[in-house]
Amino acid sequence: MEHAEDINRLEAIVEKMIANYNILKQEKLSLEAVLGQKDKELKELRETVDSLKGEKSVIHKRVSGLIDSIEKWEKASSPSTAEPQRETGEKSQSQIFTIGGQQ
Repeated sequence: MEHAEDINRLEAIVEKMIANYNILKQEKLSLEAVLGQKDKELKELRETVDSLKGEKSVIHKRVSGLIDSIEKWEKASSPSTAEPQRETGEKSQSQIFTIGGQQ
């Protein structure tokens, strides 16, 4: 009789282990699906970042070109070639922009 009780307990333990195994297997599948989705999102975000870096580089080059053009224009319009300073000692207003506080 004692063996029958041991066998019944063993069966219950094995059934519980199988049920837990199946639960863990389902959780694993669910986590793998979430991981796959997160990997896809990560790839898309990296592509977005790369695209934005490219746009930033293009904008930086264009702004630098504009600044260079303005500086060249200012040099061409410098006070030495522009109208002389007024008698009151005021500077000519031909220089529209100043870079780094220079006038």
